[in-house]
Amino acid sequence: MSEDIAVNSPATVERDPWGSLFRAVFWIVLSAVLILSSMPNPPTMPPNTDKMQHAAAFFTLVLLGGLAYPRISLLKLVIGLAAFGALIEFVQAIPVLHRQTELLDWVADVGGIAAAIVVLGAWRAIRR
Repeated sequence: MSEDIAVNSPATVERDPWGSLFRAVFWIVLSAVLILSSMPNPPTMPPNTDKMQHAAAFFTLVLLGGLAYPRISLLKLVIGLAAFGALIEFVQAIPVLHRQTELLDWVADVGGIAAAIVVLGAWRAIRR
């Protein structure tokens, strides 16, 4: 009996190395999105791709968040990242940043979130 306890003790349970990697990448990408969104002079991007960039960034954040935190509910992920997108728009309203805040940017964020939730939800269902 004591052998069973030793084998199953927390000290012998291996941690998921991919989870640690995904968590690190998630927080790095989230930080990069906040920094790039807050810069007074952001890098120049191809014209007419602003909304696509918003959707792609939040699509990526959802997938990384789902991989980094596989036990988090999809609703919490949606609410957290939608709030993060709204926070970015409020930050961009700060006059000294010389940025524009736009409701459609947040709508594009939510569109990317919704698309990724479909993918992530299907992936989680398949893995069960």
